[in-house]
Amino acid sequence: MLSRLFRLVLLLTFLGAAPAVWASPLDQAEQLIQSGDLDAALAVLDAYQPTTIEDEERSLWARAVAYSQQNRPRAALPQLERLVTLKPASARYRLNLAAVLAEVGQDDRARYHYELLRGSTDAPEITNSLDQHIDALDRRRSWEGHFNFAIVPESNAGKRTAAETIVIGGLPFVINPNARAKAATGARVGFGGAWLPWVAPNTRARLGLSFDGSVYQDGAAPRDITLAAQMGLLNFGDRGRRISGTLHIAQRWLNDTAYTTTTGLSLGYVKNIGTAGVVSVNARHQQIAFDQVGLPSVRETLLMGRYTYNLSPQFQLYVGGAVGGRTSSSATEAGQRAELSFGGQYLFQGGLQVGLDLQAGQMERDGITPLFGLTREDTTRSATIRIMNRNWSLSGFAPVLELGFEQRKSNIAIYSYDNQRVSLGLTRRF
Repeated sequence: MLSRLFRLVLLLTFLGAAPAVWASPLDQAEQLIQSGDLDAALAVLDAYQPTTIEDEERSLWARAVAYSQQNRPRAALPQLERLVTLKPASARYRLNLAAVLAEVGQDDRARYHYELLRGSTDAPEITNSLDQHIDALDRRRSWEGHFNFAIVPESNAGKRTAAETIVIGGLPFVINPNARAKAATGARVGFGGAWLPWVAPNTRARLGLSFDGSVYQDGAAPRDITLAAQMGLLNFGDRGRRISGTLHIAQRWLNDTAYTTTTGLSLGYVKNIGTAGVVSVNARHQQIAFDQVGLPSVRETLLMGRYTYNLSPQFQLYVGGAVGGRTSSSATEAGQRAELSFGGQYLFQGGLQVGLDLQAGQMERDGITPLFGLTREDTTRSATIRIMNRNWSLSGFAPVLELGFEQRKSNIAIYSYDNQRVSLGLTRRF
């Protein structure tokens, strides 16, 4: 269905009266395509060198049409990639890029572009068609996977205090230099996959495994490794509605020593709102058991929400929030927290894409910390800028540069820190 739609949209562009005289090689190529002489049209285009952006756009579009009519979607793909780079606000180019990505099996990227197209028109029938394409992609895949890798230089890899002394009981104590902020470069890697077998007409099971790890030079931060398993159900409905329930278990190691075992349940709800919005709500309840003897377990409940809105195919904004609570036999581990987030992304003409994420949060513990005689209160802030260029990609991945700043201010100085980081990683969302 997707391939037929793609070829139909391209063919309709060239329906019309043929000119009696070719004013340029582009006119000649377009006329040859209309008459069905695709090889001759491509030969003309191969010999033609555009001198303006407008001529390059026409040439790329003609190539995409010719390759499509020859049933060569992989040859059409780079033409459409370049067209979206040149004209990121064009719904026509992005629609055909999404369709051909789906045709060659790059479903994750196709879904990403269909999502960005929501909001490109106020026509309900077009929005409904986009929702149907997204639903078709979700329904046809029987597995999902993810991979991320990044090299991360950080000014404070261990997120430790920069203070040299702290006051306990009215007396100053010098903090060991090895326990203070230290710059280092690390590597982070994450990967995983899930099997999605059908168990009912609109419901899939989800069985997944994932790995996340980070390691830093000179022991500036502990080696941090987490293995997790998930088992749950995913139900599909109209207008992109998805309801999920997942049981999860995770084991975390710090410096190769077992640190925590986490078990819990997550519930999720996603639905398209109007012609341009998507709302998602997630609830999670879990128990965190510390493997070190003497540390009490923690029960944590968290509610998260997010609303994403497409101002255009090249401009997306979101706002989110989270509230949560922790209970424990130790009052110093129990407490509440809240967080607000805001951000978006914009794709400039020429291929440059910039994203921004801003977060602010507040955390309060219930009990007084005996050593300091205070009830801990933290305020956190973070900002991340993501920069990538659509023209740079390899095997379906594009490099992405992140510049990040995070800060935690606590009424107990030892918990305060600042950290700046630079991350060079890979993404498929382009």
